[in-house]
Amino acid sequence: MQFTNVIYQIGRLDKYIKNVTFKIKDYKKESELSSLAFKKYLVEQKKETSAVILLYPVSLPLNESLKDKDHLAKFDKNPVFKNAIIQAIEQPHSYLKNPARFFNIMPYYADLDDYLILHSLGTYMKKNTVSFQTSFDDVVLEIFLDILVRYLQQGFRRLYLDISSGLNIYVPALLEAGRIFGTWSQLRYWQNKADAPEVHLLYTDPILANVEVPFYNIYEQKVEYKTFFFSPITSRDSQPPFCRKLLNDIYDHTADNQSCLEKRERLACQLEQFVYFFSALKNNIPLILYHLEGHSLEQITTCLKDLIDDTRQMLQDNYQKSPKLSRTSYTKAILSLGFYQGIVEVLQAQGITKAQEIKIPLLSVEQDFEQVYNKFMLSLNRTLLTNEIGKIKSKIESKKDQLETGKWYSVSILEQGTSYLNAKNKRNFLAHSGLEKNITQFIIEQDNIYLRYADQYQDRQGNKRETIPLIKKWLKEDV
Repeated sequence: MQFTNVIYQIGRLDKYIKNVTFKIKDYKKESELSSLAFKKYLVEQKKETSAVILLYPVSLPLNESLKDKDHLAKFDKNPVFKNAIIQAIEQPHSYLKNPARFFNIMPYYADLDDYLILHSLGTYMKKNTVSFQTSFDDVVLEIFLDILVRYLQQGFRRLYLDISSGLNIYVPALLEAGRIFGTWSQLRYWQNKADAPEVHLLYTDPILANVEVPFYNIYEQKVEYKTFFFSPITSRDSQPPFCRKLLNDIYDHTADNQSCLEKRERLACQLEQFVYFFSALKNNIPLILYHLEGHSLEQITTCLKDLIDDTRQMLQDNYQKSPKLSRTSYTKAILSLGFYQGIVEVLQAQGITKAQEIKIPLLSVEQDFEQVYNKFMLSLNRTLLTNEIGKIKSKIESKKDQLETGKWYSVSILEQGTSYLNAKNKRNFLAHSGLEKNITQFIIEQDNIYLRYADQYQDRQGNKRETIPLIKKWLKEDV
C-alpha cells in the first residue's frame, strides 16, 4: 500500500502503558502513543494515507518488573501473551532467537502498521542476566535503512519522527537516521526539488505518571536539511586502489563468494562513475560527459537495493551482538548512489548522454550546461564556461577563411607556436573548462561548430597517449 505519510516512534512496553488524550490543533484522540493519535489526525482530518512504524529495542520484554502479579493480571484474558512475557524473562536466550514472535502478539497499539526491532545496549535482569553489545552507528543504520527501503517501495511524501518516547541511544539515533535520509533525498532530487520528501519532528507536552491533565498537545516542526554540491567520496578515497577501505568495509574482498564479489565490483563501478560525473560538473569539464557512459536510474536503484538488503541481513543476524559496521563507509556509498541518480536525472533531462558519434554542437554545450549548472547552483561554472566558449568561437571566426569545412582541427592551431600537453600539470586543463587546446578538437559543418576530445595527445617527448584515461585520472584527483 502507498502511504502519503510515514511516522516513526520508539515503542514502549512497561507497566504504565495506558490511553491518554492527545490534541492536535482542534482534534483530540485517545491513544497509548502520540504517533498513533497523530496518524488518526492525518487520516480523519487531512484524508491522507498514513502509517506508523514503531521501533522496538530488543531488550523491551527483558524487564523483571513485567512479571509483577498486578501487571500480569491485566493479561488474564490473553494467556498467550502472558506466557510470552514470562518465557522471555525466564528464557531470554530462547526469546532472542526469534524476538519477532513476541512482538507479533503484543496486544498494544492496535493501529500500528509495522515495527522494526533494534539492537540494545547494556545488561538486563538480575536472575537471568543478559548483556547486549551494539554501537550507536549500527542502531542509526538500522533505522535509516528501514526508512530508505520503505521510501523506495512506497514513495511517501512526508516522514515524521516522533521523539516523545524512548530512552538511551534511541531518540538520538532516530534523529540522526532522519538527518541522513533528509540529506540523501536532497542529493537525489536536483531536477525537481519539490520531489524530495519532507521531514518533520513530532513531540508532546511532558507526560508524567502522577500528573493528570485533560490532554497532551502534539507539536509539529518541519526540519530543513541544507545540502551543497559536495561529494561524499573524497579525492583521497578516489586514489588507487579506488575506495579500497569503503569497499572492504561493505563487501569482504577475501570472501569466497561469487555473488559478494560481483556486488562489490558493481558497487565500485557505479561509485567510480559517480566520481567522474560529479568531478566533471564541479570542475566545469562539460565536454567529458559526452564521452562517458553512465548508468541508468534503474541500474543504480538495483545496486542500492542490493546494498540495503545485504546490510540489513548482517544487522539482523544476531540480536544480542550487532556487527558494528562502519557507518561512515555505508553512508558515503548510499549518499553517493543517491547523488549519482540525481546527476543522471538532470543530465537526461537536458539530453546529455554519451554520444554514438562524438560530435557535440558548441552551442549545445553552452546552452545545455547553462540549465545544468542552474540546477546544481553552480553559477560561477556557467559564467566561466560561457567565457571560454566565447573565446573559442571568436578565434575560429577570425581564422574561418583559412579553415576547411568537414575537417577536424586541434584547437591549438588557433594560436601561434607549437605546444604540448603536460600530463603532470592539470592546472591549464581545469582553467579552461576542460577545453584545453592540445586535446580539444573542432569541426565546422554548415556554419556550425562541433567539439570533441582527441583520442590521443602528444606529450613533450613526442609520445602518443590516450586522452580519456588522463582526464579520468585528473577528475579523480579533484573530487
